Amino acid sequence: MLEADWVADTRASYDTVAGTYADMFRDELRGQPVIRHLLAMFAELVRDAGGGPVVDVGCGTGRVTAHLRGLGADAFGVDLSPGMVAMARRDHPGIRFDVGYGGHPMRVNVHWRPLERVAGWLDGAGLRTELRVEHDIGDERVSGGMLVARG
Repeated sequence: MLEADWVADTRASYDTVAGTYADMFRDELRGQPVIRHLLAMFAELVRDAGGGPVVDVGCGTGRVTAHLRGLGADAFGVDLSPGMVAMARRDHPGIRFDVGYGGHPMRVNVHWRPLERVAGWLDGAGLRTELRVEHDIGDERVSGGMLVARG
């Protein structure tokens, strides 16, 4: 499958389920205390570093973006799917959500990568990993997790 086909298929898939996804996962963070605490720590790190914009790449329906805003971060969301962005704008009016990057198309090449590899990329880009948390996402083939890094 060509990359353009993969991106188009991914976009179409998320557009198709956007409304249902928004309804099903609207309150998902309520049941994830570890993720909420990690986001709070991230927002605190941003404040301690002097603030500035925070982008939620792959924001979907905007749950995390809105949560970060509620924690005082100047967050905005970017997603490949116009349908997901429409749901984010509907559910979180007043928060900026863009399709692509700044409203411009973007090239996306996404794969599951081990956290240690992503941490290595961040280190190579001059960012320091402040926190690394791995958690079970229900698929034994891949691990889930969150990295908090800063420059």
